[in-house]
Amino acid sequence: MKKNNLSSRSFSSAILITSLMLSTSCGPEIDEIVVPPIEDYSIGIPILNGGLGFSDLLTEEQMEDVTINGDTMSFSFSDTLEIATTEDLVQAFGSSSTDDFFSVDFPDPIDGLGGSVPIPAEGVTLQFAKDASDCTPSVLPCIELANDVADATVSYIRYMSGNLVVGYNSLGANETFNLVLSNITTSSGQSSISATGVNGLAQIDLTGVEFEMSETPTVTMNVTNASGTPVASGNLSRITFSSDNEADRVKLFFPNGMADAGFDIPIEDIDTDYLSDIFPEGAQLTFRDPMISFDFDNPLGTAVQFDLSEAQNGGVVAIVGSDEIPVSFTESAADTGNVSSCSQIIDVVPATDFEQPSNTLRYMCDAGNILSQRPTIVRFTGAATYEINNGDEIFFSNNDKVTAIFSTKIPIYMGFTGMNFTSGSDLDLDFSSEIEEINTAVLRSQVNNGIPIDGTLKFVMKESEFGIATDSIIVNGGVEGANLIQSAEVNSDGVVIGESEQYLETPLNEGQVRALLNAGYLDISFGLKADANPDTEVPEPVFISNSQSMDIKMGMLLNGTINFESDN
Repeated sequence: MKKNNLSSRSFSSAILITSLMLSTSCGPEIDEIVVPPIEDYSIGIPILNGGLGFSDLLTEEQMEDVTINGDTMSFSFSDTLEIATTEDLVQAFGSSSTDDFFSVDFPDPIDGLGGSVPIPAEGVTLQFAKDASDCTPSVLPCIELANDVADATVSYIRYMSGNLVVGYNSLGANETFNLVLSNITTSSGQSSISATGVNGLAQIDLTGVEFEMSETPTVTMNVTNASGTPVASGNLSRITFSSDNEADRVKLFFPNGMADAGFDIPIEDIDTDYLSDIFPEGAQLTFRDPMISFDFDNPLGTAVQFDLSEAQNGGVVAIVGSDEIPVSFTESAADTGNVSSCSQIIDVVPATDFEQPSNTLRYMCDAGNILSQRPTIVRFTGAATYEINNGDEIFFSNNDKVTAIFSTKIPIYMGFTGMNFTSGSDLDLDFSSEIEEINTAVLRSQVNNGIPIDGTLKFVMKESEFGIATDSIIVNGGVEGANLIQSAEVNSDGVVIGESEQYLETPLNEGQVRALLNAGYLDISFGLKADANPDTEVPEPVFISNSQSMDIKMGMLLNGTINFESDN
């Protein structure tokens, strides 16, 4: 009995299921269901969420001029000025040219002895000295080497080229003329060089040879017979340097000093409109602790005084429009605001050796005030004077030049107006549902700012990066003059002591919404200023560091009618 009851119920269920299936197959397919437009539909659309520091507001090219040291950022610029060439230097000491300055000579001592000197068995010696009275001659007098500077003799020389040339005659058969140059230093470290004569002439190559006159370089000449024994024979006819001799290093000895050694510094214009690509013309800038310096290199072994006053060819001035601001200098960066320590006269110390020029560093006085006036050029000129005293010894190299390295370091501890920054990004909000009607739309923005700058924020919607603008949005909460970006809290020194937070809801019209949703590219424009005290006439400097950041969150809340079936 139970078994039959179960079978009956199972059959009835099968009929019911079949009946349901038949009734369902008569309704619409799922993709045929029509969804009516949804009214009062709200959706949040994210726009921005990220952070940036001050360096993010600069282009890659602008960042090339920024140095970062720990948390401190600075704009850094430099320029090298050639104040005097080698030609200028040698002419300052009375030479006609570098060729004549670095070529030395001496009067042939044979001429003073009748044009011929017999050669005894002990030979003949000739000594070189910076002062002939300091050495004791034998047959031949002591010789001073000189170039074309009338007031000086050579106390040291290193040759790049040339020969010591000795002429002789009247030797006997199988006799040899011998020539030795001693008390010198060759490029390989030897203290003497020897040569023998051929056809009445003996020569020693001077390339790389150094004459230090305090060591009394000596030329010894004798004659030996076939067995090598010195003999009295023959005559000396001349002793000279070849005309092509040239030195790369020379020391001059001024026994009686020298007056009026110096040169005019040529006019150089230094571009100082450093920040024009960041801050447009008319923007106000103020600086705290900028450092502008001149590092003077002096390759000579004597001090030089630079007169950079207006009386000397116009001196050094910063040019602002048609105005010229005289520039002065001080020895210490800490004294640039101390007028009594500032001067336009700079004493440059002498070099101590051939290898390394001396460095004399000077700092521009009142650099912050001068830079705040935005000079486009610093014009550099003046006069240089050497003071050569009795007994001074001065060294020169064949590639000497006097230079000045002009350096500017501007810490981003500054106040400014008019800084404009624009960035952009591809935009695809991918809002696939069609908005049939827009009831309300609001752009909600929040900025947490740890950077001491205020500013505005504006969006420009475009079809593409280089396409036309379709609309724009100024983020101001709907209140004219309201700024989204509020400066971090600063103390009286312009140093950040707290983060600021700003929240704005900016209503959008339908055109702005549709332009934003359909934009292919979004330009983001900041207009920024930094001022520790807005109550003053000029912006007071603030300290902007590498670690400070500004976080921006932004989204659109939209309410309207959404039509999922629209083909538009």
